[in-house]
Amino acid sequence: MKPRFANGAARHGMKRPLFLCTLAKAGGGMVRSRMAAAAQQKSRNIAMWQVEQQNIVALEKQLAETQTSVDQLTLRAPVDGQVLMNDPQSIVGTYISPGQELLSIGDPTNKEAIALVSQSDAHHLETAAGNDVQLRIWGRSDRANGTVREITPRVRTDLPHFAFAGMYGGPLTVVNRAEYQDTEDNPVPEDTSQLVLLEPRIAMHIALDSETSEQLYSGQTGLAHLRMRTGSLGPYLIDRASEWISKRIQDNHGL
Repeated sequence: MKPRFANGAARHGMKRPLFLCTLAKAGGGMVRSRMAAAAQQKSRNIAMWQVEQQNIVALEKQLAETQTSVDQLTLRAPVDGQVLMNDPQSIVGTYISPGQELLSIGDPTNKEAIALVSQSDAHHLETAAGNDVQLRIWGRSDRANGTVREITPRVRTDLPHFAFAGMYGGPLTVVNRAEYQDTEDNPVPEDTSQLVLLEPRIAMHIALDSETSEQLYSGQTGLAHLRMRTGSLGPYLIDRASEWISKRIQDNHGL
């Protein structure tokens, strides 16, 4: 059973029990010091009362510092939902980098698929919104269906999910952000990701029904087949052949 998170609910790292133990000890010491200070004040032992006051100040500082450490180890869910990955326990004991995605939380019945389409196929997307899409997910024998909800109007170089990256077993080549060449045609994206696509792509957002959404996990990859042609095959083949010849001429002669 996958864990569920309520809005603002906290899940803590492995060091949290140690800090909680420190909080408990400091809190207990605070109670004892205050009781001792009250007793010393009642007996008018000013010297010992001052000592207990110093202890209280030191314990208050320790409590504040420890609470800060606990807060820094706390992961809070921004929304209600369920962990949308197949094996959440797989990340236990692994090393992570700042900004690295650990897991996704959301409504398991309300997901979408994102297809990153090559710029050479952009002309096929002009009237794609609302068309049916067949999804072939790696590791599954059956096919899933969806509907094109939206086409991102501009090409993108950022990764919508790390599962697209070749270095993580994905299908697309990525480079480190620092190695990416900033040009007028391919500007460096203004995000916090350390990886960018070597070849900019167009994002096609695919809506899934609730049943399909529950069957798929965040990070699964595959192929999206968009069927939208209604014309005859002859003109289509001629158009594709013309495009191929034009591209070969440009590649070989720089035209």
